[in-house]
Amino acid sequence: MKHLIIPLFLLIGLSAIGQTKAEKKEAEQKAYENLKNQVNNSDFQFIANWANTQRGRRINLIGNPNYLNFSKKKIKSDLPYFGVAQMSNYNSPGGIIFELEDPEVIKEFNDKKLSIIFKFSAKNGNEAFNCTLTLYKNDTATFSVFSSHRDNISYDGNITFKELE
Repeated sequence: MKHLIIPLFLLIGLSAIGQTKAEKKEAEQKAYENLKNQVNNSDFQFIANWANTQRGRRINLIGNPNYLNFSKKKIKSDLPYFGVAQMSNYNSPGGIIFELEDPEVIKEFNDKKLSIIFKFSAKNGNEAFNCTLTLYKNDTATFSVFSSHRDNISYDGNITFKELE
């Protein structure tokens, strides 16, 4: 009987300490609403921690300078590229590098998955990029790039918000 009492108290104690499912869902919804508010009122920067190639390689980018600056007036990217190029340009810097003035961005709010999706196109010389940036409620993001000259690549990382420029 003594052997059953201790596990019973532990089980009751752990269930009292943990969040209920409704509380977790409410906290996630609140974090998502906060993200929506920040996106509407701030510029932000995406810093990639990982690059995911089309061929399955996952490359750690921590310590490797990279960014995607996102504002209503300009989108600027300087991200490293790992993968296969179908067409080479000898004057190309090699990464996913572009600067887009007055961007045309499609913004979608996915209330079911608690995420915000930005879609836009950019060019660097004669190379075209179709880009999708997905922001999640915990200030993480995924940036996918579909290039006219190279294999697709995606990046996982974090976002930080800053005052509007």
